[in-house]
Amino acid sequence: MKKVLIVVIILIIAILVFWVFGRQFLLKKSMEGEFCKSDRNCQQNLKCITNICSSGKTGSPCISKNDCQTNFCIKNKCTEGKDGDPCDTSNDCQKISLCKNSKCLGISEQPNEETFKEYFSDMGLGILPPEGKLPMDLQQNVDIFKRGEQICTYGTIIKEVLIQSAIYNPSAKKFAIEKGGYPKPLTQGGFAGCGPIDIAKGKYEYKIYVNDILVALFPFEIID
Repeated sequence: MKKVLIVVIILIIAILVFWVFGRQFLLKKSMEGEFCKSDRNCQQNLKCITNICSSGKTGSPCISKNDCQTNFCIKNKCTEGKDGDPCDTSNDCQKISLCKNSKCLGISEQPNEETFKEYFSDMGLGILPPEGKLPMDLQQNVDIFKRGEQICTYGTIIKEVLIQSAIYNPSAKKFAIEKGGYPKPLTQGGFAGCGPIDIAKGKYEYKIYVNDILVALFPFEIID
């Protein structure tokens, strides 16, 4: 009888210990970055995203931009969309930025996408090698040039347009080459135009205008 009483007491103590400590463990809420199965498992103001408690701050896990305080979600992580942050398109970056080589890059001003789409389906920067001829020798999607090389703009026109261009130095905050234009409107179809660029080494922006509206901007660099 005495042994039975001891066993009962031990069981009661074990139950009390579990109730005090085990219940606390079971009810413990996960912190930022810890495992979860639902929002109920996370501390206050955290959501369970891909089985991880998330605050939506920079670096937190996400499925869409709505999961992020910054409104930027790239490759299942919240970002700020600032210079150097990863991106898939320019919509993954802050305003007055574009997505270049899968990273956000700040620019001097934002091109007007609606006007661009009215006149062009695509556009880019390229280079024409020495003794090269257009369009067969044009190398597309180039953003690093040597001083004096033939820098080219190319693209596809969907509506007759008169193009102007300029080269801007964002660090000096002034134009390295002032705005100038094609002598006559360009008609529907592909186009390409090249010319030597004699400016100092540095980083620049090639700007394209239609009716004085900026429609495209291409960052590039002169290395020599």
